[in-house]
Amino acid sequence: MKKTYPRQVVNWSVEACRSKIVLFWFLLFGSENFINAQETVISFTSTTNFTVPNGVSSLKVECWGAGGKGSNVSLTATGTSGGGGGGAFASAQLCVVPGQNFAISIGTGGSGLTLDGGDTYFGNATTVMAKGGKGLASDVITGAMGGLASASVGTTKYNGGNGGNRTTYNIAVALGYRSGAGGGGAGSTGIGNNASGLTPGASRIDNGGAGGAGQDGALLSLLAGFSGNSGNNYGAGGSGAGKGLLFSQPTYLGGNGASGIVRITYEAYSCNASANTIWNGTTWSTGVPNNCKKAIINGNYATATNGSIVACSVQINAGYSLTIGEGTYIQSYNEITNNGNLVVANNASLHQQYSAKSNTGMVRIYRHTKPMYRYDYTYWSSPVAETTLDGLSPGTLFDKYAWWNATTQAWVYNPYGAEVMVPGKGYIIRAPQSYSVNPTDKTIFEGVFVGTPNNGTISYPVSGDATGNKYNLLGNPYPSAISALGFLAANNTTLGGTIYFWTHTTTPVNSGGTLSYLSDYATYNFSGGTAIGSGPIPGNKIGSGQSFFVAGMANGSATFTNAMRLLNDNSQFYRPSFEEENLLENIEKHRFWLSFSSNQVTYNQILLGYIENATDDLDWGYDGESLSNSQISLYSLLDQKKLAIQAKALPFNKNDVVKLGYKTSKAGNFNIALNHFDGLFEDNKEVFIKDNLLNVLHDLKEGDYSFESPVGTFENRFEITYSNQALETENLVIDPDSIILYKDKNTTIIINAGSLLINQIKVYDIAGRLLYHQDNVNSATAYVQNLPEQQQLLIVEVLTNDNRKTAKKIIH
Repeated sequence: MKKTYPRQVVNWSVEACRSKIVLFWFLLFGSENFINAQETVISFTSTTNFTVPNGVSSLKVECWGAGGKGSNVSLTATGTSGGGGGGAFASAQLCVVPGQNFAISIGTGGSGLTLDGGDTYFGNATTVMAKGGKGLASDVITGAMGGLASASVGTTKYNGGNGGNRTTYNIAVALGYRSGAGGGGAGSTGIGNNASGLTPGASRIDNGGAGGAGQDGALLSLLAGFSGNSGNNYGAGGSGAGKGLLFSQPTYLGGNGASGIVRITYEAYSCNASANTIWNGTTWSTGVPNNCKKAIINGNYATATNGSIVACSVQINAGYSLTIGEGTYIQSYNEITNNGNLVVANNASLHQQYSAKSNTGMVRIYRHTKPMYRYDYTYWSSPVAETTLDGLSPGTLFDKYAWWNATTQAWVYNPYGAEVMVPGKGYIIRAPQSYSVNPTDKTIFEGVFVGTPNNGTISYPVSGDATGNKYNLLGNPYPSAISALGFLAANNTTLGGTIYFWTHTTTPVNSGGTLSYLSDYATYNFSGGTAIGSGPIPGNKIGSGQSFFVAGMANGSATFTNAMRLLNDNSQFYRPSFEEENLLENIEKHRFWLSFSSNQVTYNQILLGYIENATDDLDWGYDGESLSNSQISLYSLLDQKKLAIQAKALPFNKNDVVKLGYKTSKAGNFNIALNHFDGLFEDNKEVFIKDNLLNVLHDLKEGDYSFESPVGTFENRFEITYSNQALETENLVIDPDSIILYKDKNTTIIINAGSLLINQIKVYDIAGRLLYHQDNVNSATAYVQNLPEQQQLLIVEVLTNDNRKTAKKIIH
C-alpha cells in the first residue's frame, strides 16, 4: 500500500499565480464572514446605495415621503396662507440575497420653486415607495393634501397629514388671520396628523414628523410679516406665511417641508417568522419556500416527486420524512432541525449557506462507489459527525481500514475500524470481505453515513514544506459537493495547487502473496484535469464523501468553508463528470490532451496548455506533477519534474517545444494520441510529435503516433512542436520507399539506395543506443556486418550525399 514519491527540490513560481487566483475566488464567491445574529436597524437620510450583508435573507424596509412647502404671501398680497401636506408612509418585507444592491432615494422637502415633497423609495419606485406631501403656490389659503397611501408602493401604507387652511380671528383693532400649519408626516402605524388652525399636525412616536406651526397676523398691522415655519421632522409639511396690509415689503415665504427617510431592519442568520410555510403532505400553506421562508415539513416530502427545496431554514416534525432523491437537493440558508427522518440519497445534495446556528437531529446519507472486487479500496471522507469506519463499511476485513500520516508519509491502519471519522480527514477502506476475489466480478458498494450533517468552517491539520514533497489525504466534509478550485484558492499558502483523485483503474499486482497497489491518480487544477486509463476527466466538483491527496507547502491547517459548497451536482464520487466546470471560464485557455496506450489499453493522459496567468516556469495551481507509479505512463518534463498537467505562458509561440517522457515495464507497440482540444487548437492549429530517435515528425491531428519501445524510461525521445520545420533543417527527408533494406543468409544487412548515393549509415537499437556508424560510404549499396543477432528491432538511419535522410526498421 505504501507509496513513494521521489522528487527533487525545485522552486515553484507561486506568488503571481496565487494572488490572481485568490483575488478571483473571493471576488466571485466571497467568504463566510459572520456578522452578529441580532437585530440591526439602519436609517438613511440621504440618497445612497445599500448592499445586503452576508447572512441576511429578509429586510424590513420603511419609507417616509418628504413634506410639502407652505404657501408664500406675495408682494402684492396680504394676510396669511395655507400649510403644506405631510409625506406618506410605506413599508414591505423584502426577500433578498447577500450581495444584492439596492438604490435608496430620499425625497427632498418642498422648498423654493419645488413645492411638492419628493417621493422616497428603496430599490426603485416600484419596490417600496412613499409619496411626498403636496406643496402650495403663493397666496393659496387652503391647506395642501398629504402624500397618498394609494399612490405609494408597499404592503403597509398610510396617508400623510393634510396642511391647515388659513383661518380668521377677531382682535381689538382689526380683523386677524392665522396662517395654516403644516400637516404631519405619516407614521409606521398610522396616518399623519392633520393640521388645525395654528396647530400643526403633531409628530408621531412612530417617526412621523410634526408640521410647521401656524402664526397670527393682522391686516392693519404695521409690523413686518412673517415666513412660515418649516416641518420639524421627517415627512412634515411647512406652514404658510403672513403679511399685514400696511406692510409693503417683499414676498414672505412659506415654510419648507421636511425631507423623507428610509429605515431598514434585519436580523442575520434568521428567518422571518411571519413567512413560514408548512407542508401538509400535499401543499405548502403559504406557497413554496424560498430563502426568506422557513420550510416546516408536517407531512412526508420527497424531492424526486415534489421538487427540490430552497428555504431559509428547514424543520422536519416528528413522525414525518424528508427524502432528498438522486439528482435533487435541499438548500437551507440556515439551520436544519430534524425531529423526524431525513434521508439523502446517492448523488443527492444537502446544501447549507450559513452556520451561525447549529444543526440538530440525525441524517442518513447514502453514497455508491464504482464497482469493486474484494481487493479494491475506496477513498472516503465523512459528511456527518458521528460515523465510524466500521459503521460505514461493517463487512470490511478488520485490518483494512487506514488513513495517511502526512508527517511520516505512511499508511496507518485502524484495527476494526473503530475510529470516529474526523471531518476533513481522508480514509481508505477496502471492499467487504464477502465480495468476489475475481477482478472481473465487481459489485457497487453502498455506504451509509449516519449522524448530524457537518456545516460551516472545518479545519484539519496538514504537513508540508517548500519542496512540496509531503502529501496529505483530505476529504470533503459536507453532504454536498465542493469546488476543487475554491478549496485550492482558499488554502493557497499551505497546500499545493493540484488535487489527486484515486481511481484504482489498475488491478493490484500480487507479488509473493502481497498485493501492490499502483498510484492511479487522476489530476485536477486551474488548468483542467487528466484521466487515468479510459476513465473520465475529473471536473471541479468534489462529491460528498470523497477524499483526495494534495501536497503540503507548509505546516498548518486546510480549511473548508460553506463558500466552497456547490448546490446541485453531487455526482463526482470516484466517477467524475466528463464535463469540466471550470470556474475560470473567462480566462483565456488553449489546451490539448494526449493519451498513452498499447493494444487498445489506455494507461494515462496528460494535459498541455497555454493559459492566461501561467508562465513557462513551474506554476502553483497550473502545473501538476504526475503521481503515477504505474508500470507504464506518459508525462511532460519541466525542471526535472514529471508533470501530468503543464501550462505555459501566453501569447502562444508556434516555435515552442515541450519535452515528453515515458516509462514502460514491458516492450511492445505503443500509441500517443490527441484526445481532444480547445481554444486555438480547434482552429486547424497543428500539434506535431517529434520522434528524435527516428527523426520523424507526425501531425497528431491526422492520427495517432505508433512506435515500438523496449523496457525502460525514455526522456529524450519525444517532443511536442507546432511547426513542420522542427526536423533538422539541413536534412531533407527521402521517401522511405526509395531505400530498400534486407538481410542475406549471413545476417548482413544490405542497404540499396537505387539511384542515390549513400553518405552515412547509423544503426540504433530501440532504446536509442548507437550500434553501428559508417561515414563516407559514397555508394548506392552498403553493407552492415558483424552485428549481434538477438531478434531485436533495429533502426537504420541513412543519409545520402545530397543531404537527404530517412530511417527504416528491421528485425535482426
